[in-house]
Amino acid sequence: MHIAYAPAAYYRPWRAVYAGASLDQQRWLNTTLIRQRRLPMPATLAAPADVLTRRLMGLWPQLPEVATLMAAARLRDWLASQRGCSALPTTVQAFMRADHARQPGGCVQAPVPADLSRVLLVWGGVELQPLAPLLPAWLSARLSLPFAPMAGDTLRPLPRERIDLDLFWTAVTYVEKLS
Repeated sequence: MHIAYAPAAYYRPWRAVYAGASLDQQRWLNTTLIRQRRLPMPATLAAPADVLTRRLMGLWPQLPEVATLMAAARLRDWLASQRGCSALPTTVQAFMRADHARQPGGCVQAPVPADLSRVLLVWGGVELQPLAPLLPAWLSARLSLPFAPMAGDTLRPLPRERIDLDLFWTAVTYVEKLS
């Protein structure tokens, strides 16, 4: 239930501050974030019966990796033409080249930061957002937190209407095998 009660631990803009904070400071950050975002709490502490929710909760710490892989697959043609592509981790490059995405996602229109991993994280977060209606309200409200924009992020991909479940489950399986 760390996901429900400690959202500041994975809220992208606060992650670094949270890691170096004392217990009282962490408690304050969590309470503040829950109040600011009006994050609902789970109705029960029992394990969810839904397979998607259970698997998503189990891989929550690796969710940014799943999102990164999804974005790399979706943006493979554009990404291959970028100068920093060869600096991406070999696991990301291998997944990108495996041609898992049914339809390519086009290209990034904003000025591209030197660190392509930031582009992939933000783009992948947008790829995951259509999962929200399939999740319980408390988890759905937290789905965007690991991908929240940081100061200086200029990339704002257009929201996706549907999730590519084949790509999602392939990325999940890939990350689980690497863990």
